[in-house]
Amino acid sequence: MRSSELIDWIHGARRFGEKKGLSNMEALLEALGHPEADLPCVHIAGTNAKGSVAALIESALRANGYSTGLYTSPFLIHYAERIRLDGRPLEDGLFECAAGRVHEAASRLTDIAPTSFELGTAIAFLAFARRKVNAAVIETGIGGRLDPTNVIVPEVSVIANIGLDHMEQLGGTIEEIAFEKAGIIKPGRPVALYPQKNPAAAAVVERACEERSAPLLKVEDLPLEILAIDR
Repeated sequence: MRSSELIDWIHGARRFGEKKGLSNMEALLEALGHPEADLPCVHIAGTNAKGSVAALIESALRANGYSTGLYTSPFLIHYAERIRLDGRPLEDGLFECAAGRVHEAASRLTDIAPTSFELGTAIAFLAFARRKVNAAVIETGIGGRLDPTNVIVPEVSVIANIGLDHMEQLGGTIEEIAFEKAGIIKPGRPVALYPQKNPAAAAVVERACEERSAPLLKVEDLPLEILAIDR
């Protein structure tokens, strides 16, 4: 299938896909041979600026000589903007290869109906694994705990500012929403926490880190030097 046909297929899943926790994603990745298993990842959740945080982290890694993958949403013009390799949108050839494999795998799994976001996530993991990136920077879609991206075990989890968002899916209080975002925290894996406007959100994340023995690094505690530039 050509890129345009594959993109139409992905968008069509918005009408027919059905999200069931992480089960769709797990089944799809199992059928693909778990391309995410050996990816060194940075996983990012939050309400505000998580896309900007993802872009900054990817840029910093690339500037330090790492080959990178970046998975964010949404896109502005072209679908491939969501999946970037070394700062550039996924080229047609690799997109067709990865999306084609995901299409084949999804077609065999007649007992599940993946969503468009789940399909895109699988394509990104497959493309990053094929290119053998040194670091994949992965932005969550909605929440964290049940987000399709939450099948990875990252090198570090990053939580940006948490506010009231997607309340129908995530809960009606800041504590409930923070609980969902903190779902990306994995046992023993370090967590970087952006300064929170709401102390209750920070408390939820801190408790999750303690329960999972995940080292917590608060960004406000970092020794930052501000350089003044004369104009």
